[in-house]
Amino acid sequence: MKRIDQIVHQWKRYFIIRPRDKATEIDINTFGEKHPSLKELREEMEDNQRFLEAAKLYNSLSQDPDQMANDPVLTKILERIDEIEEIRPVNNVKRLRYWLAAVAACAVFIVGLLWLQPFQRVEKPDVMEVATNILPRRDGVTLSMSDGRNVQLRSEEGGIITGEQLRYSDGSPLFDDRTQVRDAMMTLSVPRGSDFYVVLADGTKVWLNAESELRYPQTFTGGTRRVQLTGEAYFEVTGDESKPFIVETTNQRIDVMGTHFNVNAYPTEDKSAVTLVEGQVKVSVPGQAAQILYPSQQAVVKQKRLEVQDVNVDEYITWKNDEFMFNEESLTESAHRIGRWYDLDIHVDPALKDIYLWGSVPRRENFGQVLKLIQLTNKNVKVEIEGRRVRFMK
Repeated sequence: MKRIDQIVHQWKRYFIIRPRDKATEIDINTFGEKHPSLKELREEMEDNQRFLEAAKLYNSLSQDPDQMANDPVLTKILERIDEIEEIRPVNNVKRLRYWLAAVAACAVFIVGLLWLQPFQRVEKPDVMEVATNILPRRDGVTLSMSDGRNVQLRSEEGGIITGEQLRYSDGSPLFDDRTQVRDAMMTLSVPRGSDFYVVLADGTKVWLNAESELRYPQTFTGGTRRVQLTGEAYFEVTGDESKPFIVETTNQRIDVMGTHFNVNAYPTEDKSAVTLVEGQVKVSVPGQAAQILYPSQQAVVKQKRLEVQDVNVDEYITWKNDEFMFNEESLTESAHRIGRWYDLDIHVDPALKDIYLWGSVPRRENFGQVLKLIQLTNKNVKVEIEGRRVRFMK
């Protein structure tokens, strides 16, 4: 399965290089058949002004000032914009279409947007101004212990290390008074708008996404290593054949020996999923036969039914690398994780149920960057922001 960045590269080659190589032609045609909206975009590439606007938009949304210097294709395209605006010889129109088509392909994919409708500028400046001031919280992470103590953790540390002595990722102790904690059960709670990680006593690393909770012992005793998860987490489990690692959620149990995998199990969602990156896990739900997962497979539990499917695992773990990735995901479904990350209550008008997002955008940026992606998807999308409440309407 091809990554999004590979597809971007193919599209740049398709519209710029002449003659086209047969392999690229086949890949582009195949991808177009799989994604009709993209095929439609390709057929619409006659409106040069639209692509000129796309190039300017891409340039304004670039998150990295050095990004353009590292992409000679885009650099050349943007250098041509001023010349195109000042001089438009009739004999050059056909030749310029190739350049402008490349602008469209690059802008669409790199900004993280599949255009399903004609170009439309973003919402009113006042709405965008409010959106740019909305950032992830990055605070409020707490550690609760079975002896009744609750500790507000320093968010700037990013994580804690569990063992005989509790400490932050930089090695500093969790308790300044050198308080000792013995054999406690612990609950790490990460609120909306934050993320955090913990290194368990056996060396296993767990990254918790926003609005998630992990319950685990200070030290593992007995014949198993057992933790309970609510929400979403990425696990890198330390192998130990003598002591299997077990993750329990509301709907499923995951038996692990040593592997990397993602678990998405929010109680407010209508489905949960285990996505395996490497190694092997066994997923069990009550009343059904357990399923063994292999790399690039996902076990989905919906309405108490367990199904296994092949997936592109990158799409399900990019949150750990501070990125939103959407692969033709509905606006309604995307709103759940966007709202969870920015601590927003997002309502999507049912009339927008057929709008899908495609691409990626950095999670550490303000909500305005995500809003631009959403608004450009369809000219009929309107946005209202009141405090922490956001409404998308037709």
